[in-house]
Amino acid sequence: MSTTQAEKSPASHVEIFHNEDKSAEIGVDEKARDELPLESFTAKEESNLVLRQDLIILPLLALALFFGYLDRGNIGNARILGMQEDLDLTPQQYYNIVMMFFLGYMVVELPAGMALRYFQPRWVFGVAVIVFGVSAASASEAKHYATLMGLRVLIGLAEAFANNAYIFVSLWYKPSELALRTALIYSLTPVAGAFSGIISYGVGKNLENSSGIRAWQWLFIIEGVITVGMGFIIMAFLPGLPESVAQKGHFPGFRDQRQRQLILARLRTSQNTEGAKFRWQQVVIALKDPKIFLGAAMIGCQGVGIGAFGVFLPTFINEFGFSPLQTQLYSMIPYAFGLVGLLTGSWLADRLGQKAMMILVCLSTTIAGFIILLSTTNKVALVAGACFVTTGAYPGLAIGVAWYLSCHGGYTKRATSIWICQIFVQSYSIISTQTYRDPPRFILGHGVSLGLYSLGVICTAVLYQICKRANAAKTRRAQGYEAEGVEDPLASRDIEELCDYHPKYIVCLVAGLGIMFEGYDQGVMSGVNISPSYIDLVKIGDGATGTITRPTKQGGLVSIYYLGTLLGALMGGALSDKIGRRKAIFFGCIWGIFGQSMQSAAQNAAWMLCARLIGGVGTGCISAVIPVWGSELVAHDMRGMVMAFEMFINFAGISTSYWLEYGLSFLNHGNTEVRWRFPLAFVEIFLVALMLIIPFMPESPRWDIANGKQERGRKTLAIFRARGDINQADVVAEFNEIVAAAEYPARSYFHLVTGIKSGDLHLGRRAFLAAWLQIMQAWTGVTSVVVYAPTLFRIAGFSQHKANLLTGCANLVTMVCCAFAFVTIDRYGRRKVLMAGGFGQSLSFFILGALSKVGEDKQSQSIGAAAGSFVFIYNAIFAATWLSVPWVYPSEIFPLAIRAKGNAFGIIGWSLGCGSVSLAAPVMFQALGPQGFYIHAVFNLLAVVMVFCFYPETSCRTLEEIDLLFASKTPFVWETEKKFQELKLQHSALVRGGQDVKVISEHLEGEKY
Repeated sequence: MSTTQAEKSPASHVEIFHNEDKSAEIGVDEKARDELPLESFTAKEESNLVLRQDLIILPLLALALFFGYLDRGNIGNARILGMQEDLDLTPQQYYNIVMMFFLGYMVVELPAGMALRYFQPRWVFGVAVIVFGVSAASASEAKHYATLMGLRVLIGLAEAFANNAYIFVSLWYKPSELALRTALIYSLTPVAGAFSGIISYGVGKNLENSSGIRAWQWLFIIEGVITVGMGFIIMAFLPGLPESVAQKGHFPGFRDQRQRQLILARLRTSQNTEGAKFRWQQVVIALKDPKIFLGAAMIGCQGVGIGAFGVFLPTFINEFGFSPLQTQLYSMIPYAFGLVGLLTGSWLADRLGQKAMMILVCLSTTIAGFIILLSTTNKVALVAGACFVTTGAYPGLAIGVAWYLSCHGGYTKRATSIWICQIFVQSYSIISTQTYRDPPRFILGHGVSLGLYSLGVICTAVLYQICKRANAAKTRRAQGYEAEGVEDPLASRDIEELCDYHPKYIVCLVAGLGIMFEGYDQGVMSGVNISPSYIDLVKIGDGATGTITRPTKQGGLVSIYYLGTLLGALMGGALSDKIGRRKAIFFGCIWGIFGQSMQSAAQNAAWMLCARLIGGVGTGCISAVIPVWGSELVAHDMRGMVMAFEMFINFAGISTSYWLEYGLSFLNHGNTEVRWRFPLAFVEIFLVALMLIIPFMPESPRWDIANGKQERGRKTLAIFRARGDINQADVVAEFNEIVAAAEYPARSYFHLVTGIKSGDLHLGRRAFLAAWLQIMQAWTGVTSVVVYAPTLFRIAGFSQHKANLLTGCANLVTMVCCAFAFVTIDRYGRRKVLMAGGFGQSLSFFILGALSKVGEDKQSQSIGAAAGSFVFIYNAIFAATWLSVPWVYPSEIFPLAIRAKGNAFGIIGWSLGCGSVSLAAPVMFQALGPQGFYIHAVFNLLAVVMVFCFYPETSCRTLEEIDLLFASKTPFVWETEKKFQELKLQHSALVRGGQDVKVISEHLEGEKY
């Protein structure tokens, strides 16, 4: 296989969000335009050039990062050697010193990327290495806390420049070569950790008080001086940018004319960055690309395993009970495993062409390590857990950076992406530095890291799906233009201008703000209800002991919220069809902000009752409109995935509220009003952000077309379906389909409930299906599991603190397993996913109820632990199946003119279901104990029967086609599908997106209900 063919292999095509442009229209001089194409060179010539690049470039960059990480991590070893005591530093001051390094890193990452374009790379990297070497050596003379703080900031600033080694390598290599090369320059970073341990051991054993200088001071001096020398070597021998080296031919090792021609040919073919300049206006465009933020979050999560965990590794191992010198030696073992994992994993990623899959393997390995660290006190097992962490963390980060850079074309976008990435990495590291403070187990630190790595799994899965779909769309578009014999209008556009901009993903993120608010608001009361000051304020029990003596009043304060959501859904549906989706969302935000402000300022139970009602109205309005708005903007084959993503965001909101309240429970032992007032006020951030952003987002094209704004609707369709091409065939067909369907007359809520005047459209049947699906979701048991999970974990023998921690981890499992719905909900259809989930959930509840009862009766911790494990199993099944589908289905089954009103019935069902479970669950479990789960098991089986009989499949069918699904006079699915097939044959123009929609709708409406 030739080099060119290899680049177009299916594996790399799916893995890499490839650049659209293959021209050299970005500032390349005439000489470069005349160079030979890549096909003119043999594979041997190219392999020889790559080997030459490897031998000249990679060692220098690897050493730059080696000394950077050596100086970064020596603060942990210096602490073990007595620095903290000598400088009289408190633990908090030490944590702040560690944190300041990350702040310095964040500040200059983007200017550092710009510097690489305007200054010679050897000066950028060389000066950076010299600066952090001098700063590290100067730390040996630090006498005060403030001095050490300043030096750590300076080291962070300098290392930000050195970190652009990743961008520099991406300019010299093809995407298919990048993972291994990134790993190679990164391979010395775990060696730096191990080498630092060796130096620290030798310094601590032989140089303590030598010449009157403490061992930790010698450590800074030795490592700093060596680093400065390395900086001068880099300044002398590092080559420049590839186009400069190729065109000028002055650099030793790259003077052969044919090699220089090959460098330019590779650059034009795979990089498209030759001669590109840094453009500030493109930074703004790049910030609109959600791939940047997903990738940055993915890498940021992995950076925790190397950043905060690596800094605290010596302290962590020291807490195993080893002496300071033994600690330095044992800290080498995890780094050795990290090096092996780094080289092996990165080689496999390039070899298999599956970077995303390898990242998921690495994340899973690291998660397993943190689970070991959290679950045992055995020294050998703890060292093994640390090895698992580094074995997954190092290759995961290197492969992630390589994939991340491959996802973005153009130098400006790559520099901006690295900047955003570093903001995430350093922010997560700052958070983690403040959590590793509870020796010897470091439960909070490991728990936070575990949660972040779990989030990394989600981000990786979502980014993979985005890249896969985007590549498929690009291929289809290119093939279409090629078949028509015309040039792709996007092919000639400068990649710096194009920036891979995809508005449908921005819509997902904006809609996610509203969905995350709903999830947060739904979950926040679980922590509020157990706050002592709140219990006393609303008089539902004894705050001093946390005992609830008036559960009915407590349930009423919670359930009144769902009455508000019911009213808000009705109001939002009507407003949305009348004044537009965006304005209805804006209106809901106002109600929500008002309600949340009142809740956070409540002074008594009556005040709280009114505030909960008002807040519920805002939530109901937003929740009724957001799914409709999102489903009408994206293509019909993406509706399920988009809603699955929004449900992931929804549960992220629930988890956010739980962990925020969990953290605040430690503030003044939980005896403060801040514990419950702050979480209630914090949610306003989501609403304010949504209210400010939504006016600038596009209106639903279906609403625009239905309300006389056809030109704007057509343009919106073109942007979301064909990147602005209004004449594209699919855009024209969908526009005609919507125009015809929009003439269907609107109906009131009365007509929807009764089905009057709907004929064979059977609107009443659809309304009941939408409502009952949400009611069934509530009674599948998720609310009860969330409420009863801490009790199950206490039966398993865990303390109250650990039971709450495990409950939070169960919520994180739900978030992670939402990723499965991204794939299954559209691929396997709504019905199969719901029925499979119902069976799995029912079986989980039968086993959970039986084990819980036996464990409680026999006081058996092992049986109780087995029961607790089924909390995780149930959450995983629910997240992959029933969490998303009940929100997708109502937004799909109603005609355009009444879609928002119809979707409101789903919110009504959700309100009735959640409200009834919230009232019944406490009584049910008080009376039946763990056997209450049997009730949910039976409800799951009933739900399977209901779905099988009455819920037709809507997956991958257009929103207008779905009218035909409900033409049957009987509600049973087998009759519905039979009638649908008959109508498809009679009205094939509808299936093609033709002009018969109005005719068919009028015909169906004329039939008797």
